[in-house]
Amino acid sequence: MEIFKDNALAYADLISSIINSFKEIILNILGINIYDANIVTTGIESAALSLAGLFLAMEMISMISEFRFERIEDAIRLWIKLLFAKIIIENSSNIIGSIYDLFKGLGVVSIDDGFSKISGSIGNITEAAIAPNKGLLGEGYIFSCIVLLIVTLVVSALLIMLTIEIMGIVFEIGIHQAIGPIAISTLCNSTARSTGIAFIKSYAAVCLQTTVIGAIFTVYVKFADDFIVSDLSEKIANVGAFGIMFRFLSPVLSLAVLCITVKKSGDLTKRMFGA
Repeated sequence: MEIFKDNALAYADLISSIINSFKEIILNILGINIYDANIVTTGIESAALSLAGLFLAMEMISMISEFRFERIEDAIRLWIKLLFAKIIIENSSNIIGSIYDLFKGLGVVSIDDGFSKISGSIGNITEAAIAPNKGLLGEGYIFSCIVLLIVTLVVSALLIMLTIEIMGIVFEIGIHQAIGPIAISTLCNSTARSTGIAFIKSYAAVCLQTTVIGAIFTVYVKFADDFIVSDLSEKIANVGAFGIMFRFLSPVLSLAVLCITVKKSGDLTKRMFGA
């Protein structure tokens, strides 16, 4: 029955490899320099500059109709507004990218630490599953193979969900950056200014999600040690078979809670910003 022990060890190595692979994938996704990808096209910048010019022209017409455009200072003020709008719109990618990098940097370290803790707590399950005596017919290792196969499938599904969620955040940030110049151009008009302010709040909320996810991982790291499985025989004597089964699966359950909380981080962050 050594084949079942070998299979159990292979599943243990596979679980560790899966966790490390997803860790690298997620950190690589967060490491993408979005503002270096030339997402903002020349057409979008031109449209944004045209809108800014249109808004300022509307303001000038309004001032003339109300006899408030009587001095050279009024023309200079409008020209300065247009100049600042042009500078901000043309450099919106760098401005928006810097904001993203600031928030991202606060979360990446915690995510890295969190994956180390995931690897430790889930890896402890594999050690506990293989540790028992194999039994007369090797039934202990057969049970270990079944348990580790289930853990492998569940961990893979949870980490896929986590990766998709983080990819979605990066895509959302990229979309905000792509249409950023047009949204920012509305700041030139007092009537449409609320649109630009709403865009800034929405973008800040999306970027802050990376920091919130980092905070979620930090909380996970704090209590993950409570889910470590150790000394099965002692646990069974103290809490019974059902208690040890729950304790045995607790690291997987804590990972599920982590992934679900990350999935809901967007709603939480946007509620904070009122976006």
